[in-house]
Amino acid sequence: MALDKSFAEIPRELEFVLNCVKCSPTEKESICILLSPDMDWDYVLRLSMAHSIFPLVYNTLNSLDTLIIPEYVINSLRQSSIMNAIKVVGMSNEIVRIINNMNEYGIQVLILKGSPLSVKINEDIAYRPSNDIDILVDPLEFASAEKILVQMGYSRVYPDFLLTPRQQEAFFTRCNHFEYFHLKRNIHVELHWRIRFYNVKYFPPLSKLKTQKMNLSGCLVSVMDNEYWLIFLMVHGHKHMWSRLRWLYDIKEFMKMNIDWDKLIIQADISGLRPIINQTLILANELLDVPIPQCMVQSVANDQKAWQLAFTAIDKLFININELSLPGPKFLALKKNIFDDLDYYNLPWKSKLFLIFSLFKPCEVEFKLISLPDNLYPLYYFIRPLYLLWRGIVRG
Repeated sequence: MALDKSFAEIPRELEFVLNCVKCSPTEKESICILLSPDMDWDYVLRLSMAHSIFPLVYNTLNSLDTLIIPEYVINSLRQSSIMNAIKVVGMSNEIVRIINNMNEYGIQVLILKGSPLSVKINEDIAYRPSNDIDILVDPLEFASAEKILVQMGYSRVYPDFLLTPRQQEAFFTRCNHFEYFHLKRNIHVELHWRIRFYNVKYFPPLSKLKTQKMNLSGCLVSVMDNEYWLIFLMVHGHKHMWSRLRWLYDIKEFMKMNIDWDKLIIQADISGLRPIINQTLILANELLDVPIPQCMVQSVANDQKAWQLAFTAIDKLFININELSLPGPKFLALKKNIFDDLDYYNLPWKSKLFLIFSLFKPCEVEFKLISLPDNLYPLYYFIRPLYLLWRGIVRG
């Protein structure tokens, strides 16, 4: 159902890409209607790449019997899709290799996204671009899991320096994962010891998460149960301001699964996530024509905060495409400011205060800039504001 709210008219190229994503092969007419000789095909390509939906767009365009689509567009999408398929198959095999190695030492591993998510939503794994493998382990087993990754040929790239015990304790308090890279396999891994979002009151640790097993290339892979997995995907998309339409497509397909919405809402309300759940349902409905579950219609319609969040997210879609980042190895990119990743102004005041105070806590920049022994660790609390002042002067 379409909800009675008015969003700004989206560019024709974005509407075309959305139709490629949401329409089935039997609904080609709705896609062909948008075709015209003056379509900005370079813009279509950049949208497809920036939103990580190029395999889906290629699959749709390749099935159309029309001469309007330039050959270079099909060729570009085909080449990117082939390269992506090779990459994700390798990453899928690596997931199995990592799980088998962890299992040998009795370490429970939970996969957060990637190929298992494709399998869950009954999608060819080649259709879902992925830049890394996200793994969750118990905090008490993190050190052992890290040693296993190193034995497998991975090097830690974030943080990319040796930590003292006090510095590592600070990282474990402030962050939620370390990042690793396998040079020969060209695979990036994020090893999480918890799931943490700044605007979420509580997300269960691995030991308290309800899980399910999935078969990936003959290997049993542990993932979250349907309800917590869907909540995780919704909050992950919200955290990043839904800057990838691919994430919304995952929601669209996941909602075809057997979801206990009463259970999901109870879990979401414990963490104060109702507005984020409703925001996601609004976006999926408006952009991808995903029906709102009947039990959620009233909640969505009356949630003003959710509508505000949805309008903010859709506004982001109108950002000049040149400002959208293209997929690439995360470890090569500079770390974003936390305010770039989430809608700070819509956070609860406690979360805002937490973020502000966290800016003045020593972090990896100071640890890397000046290496101090643990008995001098308090000096970092003086170094941090001086560094922020210096950075402000340089940038200003």
